[in-house]
Amino acid sequence: MIIDRMENEISDFIDEYFEKNFDLIEYNFEFMQKYSLYEPKVNYLFTLKFLNTLMKYFSSLDYKFSSSTLKKIYKDINSLNKLYIKQQDDLKNIKKVFYTFSKDNRVLVDMKDYSSKYYNNMKNVYFIYFRDDFIQQHKYIIKSLEIIMNSKIYYFEKLLWRDAIESEIVYKKLQALKLEGRINSYSYLVERLRVSLPYTDDYQYLQKCMRIYEC
Repeated sequence: MIIDRMENEISDFIDEYFEKNFDLIEYNFEFMQKYSLYEPKVNYLFTLKFLNTLMKYFSSLDYKFSSSTLKKIYKDINSLNKLYIKQQDDLKNIKKVFYTFSKDNRVLVDMKDYSSKYYNNMKNVYFIYFRDDFIQQHKYIIKSLEIIMNSKIYYFEKLLWRDAIESEIVYKKLQALKLEGRINSYSYLVERLRVSLPYTDDYQYLQKCMRIYEC
């Protein structure tokens, strides 16, 4: 009976705790399905830092840079990324969430008159139930965010270069670099690596980004 109460209380808490996240994920999946958005097999999440830097650089060159669509997807992705990072941090701090939550939970409050040993044992059992459910929901949220962000970053990269080419100021700057082949992430990274100091963290990061665009 106590275990059933624990499971119900944990379920209610987790549903409430993650409600906004679940709603956000559902909205994004429905949007992706409605507009048949492409879901890349390549992991573009790794390139977000590079693309954000490009966005800021192009915007510094041309204050009118970027369409409303690009601005929106840029804002969406970075908002989702903050949530993604928070979810990963929460997984490292499950006990903190649990003990904040356990102060007011009904089952443990009702057991305070029992012996300390029994109470502590039940608290440990409660935590195990909570931890397992919490981790399961987190895994779903994190995986869902990865799928959504990966698709959005794929389109963000395409829109970023489209707007860059359409901007006279940015396009002239890119032409001055004399990029080999088409003006895109790959050719830009080739040039960046050519002038970057090798064996640095930045150089290694750019190399990894270039491998993604080689696929």
